[in-house]
Amino acid sequence: MKIKQGSMLTLLAVLSLWGTTLSSSLMAQESSSDVSGSNDTTEQIELTRSTIQTERQSIVDQAMELTEEESKEFWPLYEEYRSEVNQLNDQLLKLIEDYAANYRSQSLSDEQARQMLSDYLELEEQKLEIQKNYVKKFSQVLPAKKVTRYFQLENKMDAVVNYGLAGSIPLVQ
Repeated sequence: MKIKQGSMLTLLAVLSLWGTTLSSSLMAQESSSDVSGSNDTTEQIELTRSTIQTERQSIVDQAMELTEEESKEFWPLYEEYRSEVNQLNDQLLKLIEDYAANYRSQSLSDEQARQMLSDYLELEEQKLEIQKNYVKKFSQVLPAKKVTRYFQLENKMDAVVNYGLAGSIPLVQ
């Protein structure tokens, strides 16, 4: 079982685009009153997120080596899991957008910084709870090694996504 190098490279390329899109759109010093630019940015982000999801699914499909029976049970759970995680990712994107607005206007107070950090940690805790819940669900339809493999894959892909985001978000000033 080996992930094709091309799939991971494609994911890295897409994530590079994601980071560029975020950094140029969210952290730009331009006025946020340009509505058409804002709509273009939203469309770019949604397209990039869609591409990332497609690449994620392709990598999972290649690496999991599921039997036909396992596949019938796995993919609906996968869709549920990704849907729940994507809802958290939507909240994270909103948090990043809020940070970007404060960063651009140089108006982030200590209290806002505290609240953003608290909100971020809450999202991380919610994600951990979702993961624990789905480990149980996946364990009902897959052997333990395949469940572990799946969450290893998710962890690796999340690390790539987080790396791309980290490069595009400046430190608090």
